[in-house]
Amino acid sequence: WRVELHEITLKEFMKALDNKRFIDRRLVEAEIYRRILDRLIGFSLTSKLWDIYGLRYLGAGRVQTPVLGWIIDRYNEYLANKCRWIIYGFKNTPGFTLKISIPWRDRELYEKLLNVNRVVFKRICERVEVVNPPPPYTTDQLLYDASKLGLSTSTIMRIAQDLFESGLITYHRTSSTYVSSNGINIAAKYLSDKGLKQYFKPSHWGSPGTHEAIRPVYPLDRLDLEKAISERLVNPVIPLTNLHLRVYELIFNRFIASQMKPYRVVKYRYIIDFDGLHSVEKEIDVYVIEDGFNLVLKPRIVNTLYGREIHVDEPVVIAKYNGSTKPLYREGDVVLLMKSNGLGRPSTYAKIIESLRRHGYIIRSRRGEFLVPTKRGVEVYRYLSMNYPELTSV
Repeated sequence: WRVELHEITLKEFMKALDNKRFIDRRLVEAEIYRRILDRLIGFSLTSKLWDIYGLRYLGAGRVQTPVLGWIIDRYNEYLANKCRWIIYGFKNTPGFTLKISIPWRDRELYEKLLNVNRVVFKRICERVEVVNPPPPYTTDQLLYDASKLGLSTSTIMRIAQDLFESGLITYHRTSSTYVSSNGINIAAKYLSDKGLKQYFKPSHWGSPGTHEAIRPVYPLDRLDLEKAISERLVNPVIPLTNLHLRVYELIFNRFIASQMKPYRVVKYRYIIDFDGLHSVEKEIDVYVIEDGFNLVLKPRIVNTLYGREIHVDEPVVIAKYNGSTKPLYREGDVVLLMKSNGLGRPSTYAKIIESLRRHGYIIRSRRGEFLVPTKRGVEVYRYLSMNYPELTSV
């Protein structure tokens, strides 16, 4: 018999046993076909690489090869769009920073902008926007957001596995945003306990899928969870580190926000002029006029920019660095590309990137956030894409 679980709970398990079904041979054959296809392509191309380069640690695959191509293409775009970045701070707008890019060839303009005397904000329009809450996390979205913490996808999946095995989150390998009634009840209790009941807006976010979205099991935010653990009300199977708690906080806040009302914000669009040398156009969130999920997922609000024309003398250069208007991919960016192109599955996203690193085709940048192809990776991809284009394309 076959049983299907849409959430990993005792209640769902008993329900699944009551609704068992026969094994679907078509699904079994589809799995066999996929595994054969992986091996036909992966083993064949890998053996070619071994013959040519004489290195037994090289490898190729049905999914990892086109993913390597994306990373190489982005690196080439990065080099073709190099620029210099300046980040400014302003004395009368605390907390607000402005980042601008200067084309690499305009060295003279760059030097002048490092010593600019006045910046003028000229408001050209304003509007009110209704901002809807995001759905709860799927695997790809969790990997994307958590990678901004500087974590590799394999580390994020290991942390999520720990949280799941500790009974703190639902299953973390999922492509479904569906939330069960049990999940909605958890959000309702949390918002009620925190005095935010008026902002509760329940949503299932679709129909049941193979697994529920990633969500917390208890109505406990990070601080509540730490307190519950210290009082032995919750007993994780492993000691939770700061990284565990940071990832848990991401999952919890995203889930609670998904069960809340939208918020309304006033946005101003400015033309920002730097001493007549350079100007940029930017839209800024100025103030919230109706609260909603912003109380949990806090947007960046700049409530000091009220005037129609604001003059700021002697802006402070907070940082300057070389970069590109086409930034290198983070691991999370690559995961989103895999998801949008239908390559890989929630259980293999991290493994695919880890395979590319293990083969020596990519490395993480010095800051640990961005993916850079190696000379070997470029060589291998060029050989495979030129000689076997039908096996290495998306």
